[in-house]
Amino acid sequence: MKTIPSLLGGVFAFLLASSCCWLPWLAVLVGGSIAGTSAFSAKLEAFSMPLMALGAILLTYSGYSFWQKKNRMGGTPVMVLKSIITCPKCGFSKTEIMPTDACQYFYDCV
Repeated sequence: MKTIPSLLGGVFAFLLASSCCWLPWLAVLVGGSIAGTSAFSAKLEAFSMPLMALGAILLTYSGYSFWQKKNRMGGTPVMVLKSIITCPKCGFSKTEIMPTDACQYFYDCV
């Protein structure tokens, strides 16, 4: 399982688990009635604890996966200072080391 899908799944599970609280208010705000949503939210309330557990598991897994990915990368990436420069006129190529103390805009072909 990847980090982003498990993170989104955990957030979605928490939203569904808490929908018994916010869904009736949303129905009232859009012009519905609480009576229609109260039966639906009462049925959703039965699934609240399993959805909370699923959300906690998915969020824990996404955090663990992110931590493992960060550790596999080895911290700070190393900058490669070698570059292959090719002359557009004659096609001659040469490997050069890029300067770290100045900018080089022009290069003379040998």
